[in-house]
Amino acid sequence: MFAANVERWRPHILRHVPMPAGGIDYWLAWMKKESGGNPCGYTSLRESGLFQLMPPDNTDKGGTTEAALRTACSGSTATRPLTEAEIREQMVSFSRYLAYIAQRATAKLAAVGVPWSADQS
Repeated sequence: MFAANVERWRPHILRHVPMPAGGIDYWLAWMKKESGGNPCGYTSLRESGLFQLMPPDNTDKGGTTEAALRTACSGSTATRPLTEAEIREQMVSFSRYLAYIAQRATAKLAAVGVPWSADQS
């Protein structure tokens, strides 16, 4: 369903985030749109990593830093393969960021009387 450069991250997502919020294909679609599967993807807005978290808000909410997402990078090119710890950083920080935005959406909807939970199907 996804290009090989994106699809290759599927087992890493499942290893580090056993129950990915939104489902694995949601994560891969986000990655496809944002970085195309390039862990060194980088933009003029300093969006970094596989999921293009932007400092300071996205990275803070994800519990990471721009530097932590770019340890194996020079510009938009990897200087070496990511270590298992660096892969975990990419996956776990995105998971934390998604949890944050789901909580914000739930709170904003509740404030206007719309009952909703990110846990709903």
